[in-house]
Amino acid sequence: MQKMIQLERPCKGVVSLAIPTPFQIGDVNVYLLEGKKLTLVDTGANTEESWGLLTQGIEAAGYRLSDLQQVVLTHFHEDHTGLAYRLKKETGATVLAHPDTAVWLKEEPWFIERRNRFFLELYKRAGVNEAYIQKIIGVYQYLRRFGHPCEVDVVLADGETLPSHPEWKVVYTPGHSQTHFSLYRDSDEVMLLADHLIAHVSSNALLEPTVQSEEGRVKSLIQYRQELQKLKQFPISVGLAGHGEPIHDHVDLIDRRFDSMERRAENILEVLKGKQKTAFEVAMQLFPNRQDQLPLILSETIGHLDWLEAEGRLARGVRDGIDRYSV
Repeated sequence: MQKMIQLERPCKGVVSLAIPTPFQIGDVNVYLLEGKKLTLVDTGANTEESWGLLTQGIEAAGYRLSDLQQVVLTHFHEDHTGLAYRLKKETGATVLAHPDTAVWLKEEPWFIERRNRFFLELYKRAGVNEAYIQKIIGVYQYLRRFGHPCEVDVVLADGETLPSHPEWKVVYTPGHSQTHFSLYRDSDEVMLLADHLIAHVSSNALLEPTVQSEEGRVKSLIQYRQELQKLKQFPISVGLAGHGEPIHDHVDLIDRRFDSMERRAENILEVLKGKQKTAFEVAMQLFPNRQDQLPLILSETIGHLDWLEAEGRLARGVRDGIDRYSV
């Protein structure tokens, strides 16, 4: 049964389209910005179903696909960028993104090699055995089926205005991804949040390599907490997220996210009582039924271990090249 077009106009000059994805998160929200140049913010995954609903949605909003002149990518993940190449090919639209998204989407051999090395080293330090590493590789290969390499034409800096839409300002919001940014319109305090904050589910602070090799591993949950604190200072009348419903009280939602993180931290400390454990062992105890989502649960676990270590609430030692945690 074919899905119905889900189109809304949540605020002036913005059209929201819910596009299906093959992922557990469900639909991704993409946004048309009306104005001097019709601009699409995020694209959906690279599937025929997503393409069909996206093109139908653009037409239902009163436009032709050929009217599209710009495609803005909030971060590199497949559900947000998968159709960028096809849109560019079909329409000639200019693709705009974070400078590091440009590197991820170009998929040059040097970066693919460094990305693979980063994850291999990360999971070995976490105590993941070879069989599970192969499972994780399978997850990444599955995800890449729904993306496509794409050349980014214009890179966007933090604080600059969006070309042809000067009312929208780029706000870097790393945490969920190192390449993540949001868009803010000061006149009515609307923010396109993408995956920085989602109403119905917490956004995972994913562990990812940075483009600059000398930067080392970013402790993404600590970074994400800092960025959420900054977001609390923004006056936001409505936050338009990459998934789910609009957000009308971002401060309360952020406080609830912090409470959830603290509960997770307490669970980890309980797991570590009386025995030194690796990040992988902790993850398996926290999420025994989610082995099909190993990259997500390991990011969640290692992120909280980083945070607890930074706060002095646990100790980390290294033996045989593997991090081991204790309280």
